[in-house]
Amino acid sequence: MLNLTFNTITKFVITLGLIATLSIYSHHVDATPSCQLAKQLHSEAKKKKDIEQKIKGFQQALSHCENFNSRYLLGLAYLIKADYPRALNVFEQALFNAGENKKQQALTFARIAQVQFQLKQYQSAKIYIDNALKLSKKNQKTILSIARPIQLTFSTQTVSAEQIKQVLSSKSYAAESVVPTRVGFEFDSAKLTPQGREQVEQMVEALRDLSPKQHILLIGHTDDRGKAEYNLKLSEKRAKHVYEYMIAKVANAKYRVCFKGQGEQQLIITLATDDQQHAINRRVEIQTIRSCLRRS
Repeated sequence: MLNLTFNTITKFVITLGLIATLSIYSHHVDATPSCQLAKQLHSEAKKKKDIEQKIKGFQQALSHCENFNSRYLLGLAYLIKADYPRALNVFEQALFNAGENKKQQALTFARIAQVQFQLKQYQSAKIYIDNALKLSKKNQKTILSIARPIQLTFSTQTVSAEQIKQVLSSKSYAAESVVPTRVGFEFDSAKLTPQGREQVEQMVEALRDLSPKQHILLIGHTDDRGKAEYNLKLSEKRAKHVYEYMIAKVANAKYRVCFKGQGEQQLIITLATDDQQHAINRRVEIQTIRSCLRRS
């Protein structure tokens, strides 16, 4: 089962806050003589073939001037060496060097997810890779290749009612955060898969225990086969199917649950090559919102 703990979520939110805070110190630093020397040491380290020499060279560069490139490649060297704890520590530091650079943030989030996956910290890996994909608008090949095994690991796992309730009730989560539920559907259909029905039951149970003031949005998705206009309508049908099931099971749910379709706009796996991968994209997710505008 997916275990989205408060500690995992809180750590991620704090990390984002520190990035925003520390980024104000990153401007104009690379113009100093120390940073010019660091650039030279960085270039020399890149040319080294021995992994230990690479690590030593990037460390020397960083001792003269903190910078993203040296920090990131140092983390990559530790990753290649399979020294995962050190790699994780270095990549987390690289996030601070990235500042507000979305591309660098996305790449580093992905590497953190990759290391956490190797350390079997699966819930953390899922959160970081999801955010790497959101930041990477061009879907960089490196990020997609890192994301695929993580996504496939989570594709058949049901999120429990307790875990859904924890995430939706957590103050550590920003407003309007998406819970990575896996409500699966048959191809070209609003018919739930057996795993999809199990997931909806867990969502119903979570809704019963949530505060009556808690509003949620159900978001339907499709794979990218077929025309975009058709897929948009199909995704709304899927979300509506789950909506109707939930309001039939939970008293007064229609006043605090709403739904919409996103079509193929938010694929989990882009460039899917088989039905297993396409099936991961066919889903309904649950999101916290301040208020439901839709009333049924």
